[in-house]
Amino acid sequence: MRDSIARTLTHVTNSDIRSGIEAIARQLDDVFEAMNVTVFSPTPGDTVDPHRHRVIATTESDVPARTVVSVESPGYLMNQQVLQPARVVVSQK
Repeated sequence: MRDSIARTLTHVTNSDIRSGIEAIARQLDDVFEAMNVTVFSPTPGDTVDPHRHRVIATTESDVPARTVVSVESPGYLMNQQVLQPARVVVSQK
């Protein structure tokens, strides 16, 4: 749900609607914090970790194979356990 809210904010231009959606995002972040849920996002150049990353696409690249090229959405941890893996695009040779 948090990912959908973030994507929505990239498209909303009406300031009244935007402020309402931002308020919802802050409330959700407060709930996450209370439940010890943290957001993580791999860095392009990281090696794919199958426990923390879901590969959604591959692309030709000059970097070594199975290297994160871009992050489509972050992952979520609760007490260091993966609730939702980060969705990533990785390199292939």
